[in-house]
Amino acid sequence: MKKICLLLSMVTMGLVVWAQTTVVTGRVTNAATKAPIEGVSVVVKGTNSGTTTSADGTFSIDAPSNGVLSVSGIGFLSQDVSISGNNSLEIALTESAGQLEGVVVTALGQSRQKKSLGYATQQIGGADLQVGRENNVANSLVGRTAGVVVNRNSSGPGSSTRISLRGERSLQGSNQPLIVIDGIPTLDNVPRSNTGEFNGSDGVDPLGNLNPDDIESMNILRGPNAAALYGARANNGVIIITTKKGRRQKGIGVTYTNNTSWESALYQVDMQDQYAQGVNTYSATDENSWGPKITGQSVANWRGQNYNAAAEDHVGNLLQTGLSTNNNISFSAGNEKTQIRVGYNNLYATGI
Repeated sequence: MKKICLLLSMVTMGLVVWAQTTVVTGRVTNAATKAPIEGVSVVVKGTNSGTTTSADGTFSIDAPSNGVLSVSGIGFLSQDVSISGNNSLEIALTESAGQLEGVVVTALGQSRQKKSLGYATQQIGGADLQVGRENNVANSLVGRTAGVVVNRNSSGPGSSTRISLRGERSLQGSNQPLIVIDGIPTLDNVPRSNTGEFNGSDGVDPLGNLNPDDIESMNILRGPNAAALYGARANNGVIIITTKKGRRQKGIGVTYTNNTSWESALYQVDMQDQYAQGVNTYSATDENSWGPKITGQSVANWRGQNYNAAAEDHVGNLLQTGLSTNNNISFSAGNEKTQIRVGYNNLYATGI
């Protein structure tokens, strides 16, 4: 009887040792670019225990010291990594071209296989919208999508943008596509008018109010079949935007980005600044500018005040170097039941 008890005790001790867990930390990167990958799923194989990588590609998980981690992410080949007593791992994932074109968000927020769709669609990742950052995210679509025409308003920083998909369809309508943000349609009926030489109005379109750092993906539906579920409002196409959300992770993830850019006029219009007002002779009230050659002589202006006539760069004096600086910080956290993400964006911009 004593031998049997001793044997059972040894078996129990062996099971305890085998089930012993440890905290495993690691970092997941892109094998080609060496850049960290956010949102990669890390699961202890054979269990329901798992986590996701943060913005810097790091993760932390409780796992058996001799267990195996299953690592997978959208657009990358899945990989099984043996822990083998190593509690600090460096994992490099290989891109998979087939998975990159796998799933797109269609009407009413439904995810579909791209190859199963019977209409044209194009998806843009949130990271692409942050390259060459624009104050209005709509301007980031220039050169990135086929059949999309973007017209910028000339009213300075924060001005609205007009978008059309594959040409104009109406002589009287706005021809603007329907913009859907996280399943909520937003009509782009911003007033843009120029009622006189020195006055007018310009509003902010829906895309102008969005922070590029908050966008997960943008999907463009062009044809009538793609936009049929949204009715007549979508007869000019649909732009579907999915924003970032919190993920299941340990602790709080913090992401900070900064973007600063300067802009200046590419060229100036050549002005006639060599001859004074009038025709042959000087006249302070003449609309023509073919009077005597300007040499700094003293003349009277239209108010009768004398001044020295001189050639000035009136256009250049109106221009300056424009500055745009954008600071964004976001916090994300979550568990199996609840996920949350909070972001703050501060944009300061001056025109030219």
